[in-house]
Amino acid sequence: MMREVEERISKLELSIEILKDHLKKYGHRIEPKAYNYIKNQIESYKLELQIRKDYPI
Repeated sequence: MMREVEERISKLELSIEILKDHLKKYGHRIEPKAYNYIKNQIESYKLELQIRKDYPI
């Protein structure tokens, strides 16, 4: 069970970094609706990441 949680944490961290990098590189060219979606997705991933770290089981 812990292994799955650790894998999910790793995937969440990677996803957050990829999306942040994407916004940094292409944020000025992204439509506002898509930009907001990506920002919301980052926040959702951060929230899930914090929950998984606080309550791993």
